[in-house]
Amino acid sequence: MSSYPPPPPPFDRGAARAQQRAWKAQQRVILQQQRAQQRWQRSQMKAQMRMQRRRSLVGPLMLIAIGVVVLMTRFGSLHWGQFFEWYSRWWPAVMILAGLVLVAEWSLGHNREQPYSTPRLGGGMVVLLILLVSFGASLRWVGPGREWSERFMGSDWDHMMGQSHDFDDTLTQSITPQQTLVIRNPRGNVTVTGSSEDGQVHLALHKQVYAWRDSDAESRAQDLQPGVTNTPGQLLLAQNDVEGGTLDMTVEVPHGTPVTIDAGRGDVSIQELHSAVEITASRGAVDVSAITGPVSIHTSYDDASISGHSISGPVTLQGHAGDLTFSDITGGLSLDGDFFGRTHVERVNGIVRFETSRTKFQMARLDGDLDLDGGSDLSASEILGPVTLSTRNRNITLDRVDGRITVKNRNGSVNVTNTTPIAGIEITNEKGSIDIGVPQHASFNLKASTRRGDIENDFGLANSGPDSQPTLSGTVAGGGGLISVSTTDGDITLRKATVAPLPPAPPAAPKLTTEPIAPVQPALPGKPKAPKAPTLHKPPTAPIPAQP
Repeated sequence: MSSYPPPPPPFDRGAARAQQRAWKAQQRVILQQQRAQQRWQRSQMKAQMRMQRRRSLVGPLMLIAIGVVVLMTRFGSLHWGQFFEWYSRWWPAVMILAGLVLVAEWSLGHNREQPYSTPRLGGGMVVLLILLVSFGASLRWVGPGREWSERFMGSDWDHMMGQSHDFDDTLTQSITPQQTLVIRNPRGNVTVTGSSEDGQVHLALHKQVYAWRDSDAESRAQDLQPGVTNTPGQLLLAQNDVEGGTLDMTVEVPHGTPVTIDAGRGDVSIQELHSAVEITASRGAVDVSAITGPVSIHTSYDDASISGHSISGPVTLQGHAGDLTFSDITGGLSLDGDFFGRTHVERVNGIVRFETSRTKFQMARLDGDLDLDGGSDLSASEILGPVTLSTRNRNITLDRVDGRITVKNRNGSVNVTNTTPIAGIEITNEKGSIDIGVPQHASFNLKASTRRGDIENDFGLANSGPDSQPTLSGTVAGGGGLISVSTTDGDITLRKATVAPLPPAPPAAPKLTTEPIAPVQPALPGKPKAPKAPTLHKPPTAPIPAQP
């Protein structure tokens, strides 16, 4: 008899495992669907957020600023060397301005009634911002921006227009002593010497033309022939600008002829003239030597070298240039502009004036030399005062100064050695030390003060005031000129020095006459010239007495 209830069926392990696998597969499908839905929701949310977010104005403003700078340089209102020097110091302003714009946009968006949307920068603008910051930081290490001036923006591509063809020619023109020689050459070097002995102007012309065909080269060479305009006041030699051609001019003139040169792309050299010289050089070096007369130079090329030697007359330089070298100037020297290289001056009998956007320096005479590089050092020796110097970020050394001294500096040391008698020394420095040397038997009054520094002297004067802000004042050898010095974050040292006084100024060189001397007419043979009879002077006669 069968059991009741019937026994359960035997356990099927295979069916149970199959059922468990099917359940797990179903759970995986459900989980994948959930994850896909979450990803879709997140993508939709990000797309909605991107639609709500506005692009920042930082990018367009950066592009506008770059375009304005390039446009100003192309029109000559701004020079690349000057801009790069400025940018090497103030490049952090790019990050500051970008941050201010982002903060302003965030504030305006946060105050709106609509849902807040943060401004965003595009990837390209982020890369541009990084490049601008990196470029500005690198300029601080490579020095002033003169290395970049116009080398990338104004290169001469004439050699791409064909093969080089050379032509030589000569030209002779008459000139009177009342005329001024005016030369205008937009492309090519100009060399002028006062070596003409026949009273005429002699030109040696070297033409270089780039063209693919000989006929085109000859045509351009004809266009390079300078035009001549002879008027009562001047002799004008003008050359038109010819694409693919340059004209080098070597000119011999009478030594008393005034010369005016307007040069474009090319160097200018003038030597051995006893007259006034005026030069305008747009892109090229200038060399002037052995001139008796005033010299005026205008230049606008940040990398040009300017030199002048043995000039008996005042010299004036204005504009932008690189390295400057002057020596043996009689009549004074005035340098006004922005100079991005080294300045070296020796022996100037007259007022020396040096003025840039960073430094103002003036003295009555320079018997030694003046050396100023484009970085941070300024040194001068054997100077006749009064001397005034105002600058910043420089280490200053003035050695063997005779006369009053006034110096204002910031972020640099000041070292001065003065001769007797002490006419007065006033030095104001910020964040730098001051070292003054005076003769050991000098008489003067002293007033010195510093903050966060020490004061030392070789004249036995005692300091006063707190240690953080010591002061020193007193009278040495009965008193005399006032030595007033003050600085912050630096020491003050007053030391005894052996300084010889400057010699008196040399006498001025005699002016050379430019008027021709009339030749002596020889006497005709057989007719000797009778000597001139001497003039007889009658003795004074006594007055005749009146008749009674």
